[in-house]
Amino acid sequence: MKFKNKELIQSYVLTSAKYKFSVYEKRVLYRIIEIAQSQLEGQKLNEGFTINQNLFGDYIIRMPLSAFEKGGSYNTSKIKQALKDLRKKDITFENEFVEEIYGLIEEPKFYKPEVKKFPKGKHGIIESPRINLAGESIDDIPPGTVEFRVNPKIYQAALNFSKGWRKYELKVALSLESTYAMRMDELMVGQKKPLTFLITDLRDMWSLESKYKDTTDFFKRTIDRAKDELDKNSPWSFTYKKGKTGNKFTSVTFYPKHIPANDDESLQKKIIKKKTSLNWDLKKEFVAYLKNKFELDEGEIQRNREVFMRCQNEIEDPFLWMNSVKGRSRTKDNPKGYLIKAIKLELES
Repeated sequence: MKFKNKELIQSYVLTSAKYKFSVYEKRVLYRIIEIAQSQLEGQKLNEGFTINQNLFGDYIIRMPLSAFEKGGSYNTSKIKQALKDLRKKDITFENEFVEEIYGLIEEPKFYKPEVKKFPKGKHGIIESPRINLAGESIDDIPPGTVEFRVNPKIYQAALNFSKGWRKYELKVALSLESTYAMRMDELMVGQKKPLTFLITDLRDMWSLESKYKDTTDFFKRTIDRAKDELDKNSPWSFTYKKGKTGNKFTSVTFYPKHIPANDDESLQKKIIKKKTSLNWDLKKEFVAYLKNKFELDEGEIQRNREVFMRCQNEIEDPFLWMNSVKGRSRTKDNPKGYLIKAIKLELES
C-alpha cells in the first residue's frame, strides 16, 4: 500500500498503561488508533481500511496485510500470531463500584491472500468461489485482509484524552523493532520537561516484574536498546540519569532530545500548514461556540489555543461546563478573560 506518514495523537491512558505486547501487536494497535483518529476528525481512511458498527455497537475493523509492511514486505505468520495473541489479552476498567473486563479484540479473521483454483473439464482452470465457513460469499472482501471486532469501551479508550495525550509519527512507530523503543517513543515525542520514573514502576508498566532482575541487565535490554533505536529512527530520543537510594539504583530520569536530522520534512510542512487553521485542533462546533457565546475572535482563540484544546479534550461535557461559566461571567468586567482563567483553574483541580 502507498504509505502516508501521519502525526497520531494517543491517549496518555494507553501511553502509560501496564501491558506487554509484541512488535506486531503494537503495530495492530497503532493502526486502530490511526483509524479511530481519522474517524474522529472526519478524514478519509487509507485504501483497504474500513470500520463499521454492528447492531451491538461493536466496531468491525478491516485492513490489508500491507498495513504492517516495513521495507516493502510483511511477515504473514507474525501478523496472524499477533491477532491471536491480542484476542487473549484483556483490559480492565474499574471504579469504586464495579470492575469490568473486556478482550482487547474479538473474532480475528484472516482472509487468505491466495486464491485457490481448480480444473473444470475441458474448459481449463477457473477460480474457486470465495466463501466463509458458513458458506456465505466473501467476494466483497479483498484477499489478504485482516478483520477483528473491537468493543466500544476499548475503542473509546483510544480516544480518551482526559489524562492528557502524546503525539508521535506513524511512520516511525511502525518502523521500530523493539517494544521498549515504541513505548519510549510515545513518551518522548514533543516532551519538553524531564520525566522521572521509579525503576519498579517501569518494570510494572512494561510487565517485566520477573524479568531482567539485575538492574544493569534491565537498562541494557530495555532502555539502552530503546535509546539506540530512537537515535537512528525517530525525531525524538532521550538521554537519562540513574537515581540512587543508598547504594542501589532505584529511579531513572529521562531527558528528551530532539533530533532534527530525523524529522520528516514533508510531514512537518503539513503539520505547520494545518496548525494555521483552528480546526486542526478544535472542532468546528467548539470554535463556533466560543465565537457566538463569548464573542471571541479567531486571533483571541489562536493565542489561547492550547487552553481551549485542553478544555475541549479534558473537561467532561465542555459545552455544559462552559454554559455554567457563561452564567457566572455576566457579572464580570472581562468575560473572555474570566473564561480562560476558569478553564485553567478547572484543569488544575
